[in-house]
Amino acid sequence: MLGQMDQMEIGGGVMVWGKGERVVEGVNTEVYRVRTVLKTMGIESIGIVTATGVTLEDTIAGGIITMRLEPKEMAQDVHYMNDTVVSNAALVDKPIVDARTRESVKLKVIGPLGEDVLLNDERQTFSKWVDSYTFVGRRLTLAGVETRSLPIDEPFVREWQEASLFVQSDHPKLISQARAIVGDETDSAAVSEALCHWVYKNMKASFSARLTNLSDHSLHKSGYDGFEPV
Repeated sequence: MLGQMDQMEIGGGVMVWGKGERVVEGVNTEVYRVRTVLKTMGIESIGIVTATGVTLEDTIAGGIITMRLEPKEMAQDVHYMNDTVVSNAALVDKPIVDARTRESVKLKVIGPLGEDVLLNDERQTFSKWVDSYTFVGRRLTLAGVETRSLPIDEPFVREWQEASLFVQSDHPKLISQARAIVGDETDSAAVSEALCHWVYKNMKASFSARLTNLSDHSLHKSGYDGFEPV
């Protein structure tokens, strides 16, 4: 991959958008807002640069990633924390009434969205409207849907039942707990609902820099039958 990148001709451009001032180390400093576009790689950034070429700040992909020049003490502060999920969330300006019980919700979304990253399916749709997007989310139910009885042995289902690096579905404690939750129920929809309700009521969500691992976050915790209760 690196060899291919070395041989690729990358097209792009740099444009100075404006000029202003910032206080840098206690001194008013002339700075420039610079827009850089690498069309081949699909990358766009907005930088704040001094007249001598020092980059004070660089924002990539509409604010998803921001790099900033900071004093050494501040940059190495291990107590500084930032939740990337929260900082990149689309926040509403007022509470959504009956959010957990309403059948649908319609929102106006403003931000760095692109057509290639919008997810549209039977549950949610995004539609372009001038300088914003209209989001419509709908609650789906299984009413009228014919469900199956367990066990289901089709190959396409078995594929999702196999143990993986992060979901140890063959772990004895996990199997035992699932059977205790489900009991004698064999209706696939009822089984799914029972498992989801148990997870919602008993598992505590926590953010970590590591990828989610069922064994690390659940089976090795002290508490309810190997799981960590709320």
